[in-house]
Amino acid sequence: MNATEIKTNHTKYNLQSWSKQGGLNPIPVERGEGIYFWDYDGNRYTDMSSQLVNLNVGFGCRPIIDAIKEQAEKFCFVGPSYACESRSKLAEMVVGLMPDNIAKVFFTNGGADAGYVMKISASGSQGTIVMMVGVDANKAITGISVVSHSETSGIGTKVVGNELNAAGVPVLDQFVGMSGAGSLVVGKTVTPISGATVSTKGINMGANAALAVAEVLG
Repeated sequence: MNATEIKTNHTKYNLQSWSKQGGLNPIPVERGEGIYFWDYDGNRYTDMSSQLVNLNVGFGCRPIIDAIKEQAEKFCFVGPSYACESRSKLAEMVVGLMPDNIAKVFFTNGGADAGYVMKISASGSQGTIVMMVGVDANKAITGISVVSHSETSGIGTKVVGNELNAAGVPVLDQFVGMSGAGSLVVGKTVTPISGATVSTKGINMGANAALAVAEVLG
């Protein structure tokens, strides 16, 4: 396709974001290298904003191109319920750069999908349980990670350690996907670990609190 054909197709079939659709006159881009990109007439432009602030290493970065090609030869994508080398290695690298109280990362498609991560304190059986609760843009819980606690060893620690509940599901993981502040109730929508109901209720209290905050934030 030439520049005119590309521009015609673009304005005919694309809804261009952040733009009034009438009278659009986009620049057809042929190639990019480093901080520059070129149109089909050979004009060179300096990319001063890294496009959508997502090309901070520039166009045509060879290590990234090679990594994409290497991964595409294996597979382009597997869902988050499957483990893969590239995702697990990246997660380990990110966690290695974080403070000691952050042990996991949650990968998203963009900021709008990320939602919120809140540090919540709630009462457990032996004191305060401090946890990080992730809530996505749809106001559903994406995960819970306990930062600190004083729960009884061998009982309450089963909860904060995400061991299996009475239904055979990791007790913290069961919260993933739940929504509706105040609707999470131990014994009804939430299954406790046998002998550690109070600790489970502490986590449940934190989950409900995080959902309530997310609803207020909008």
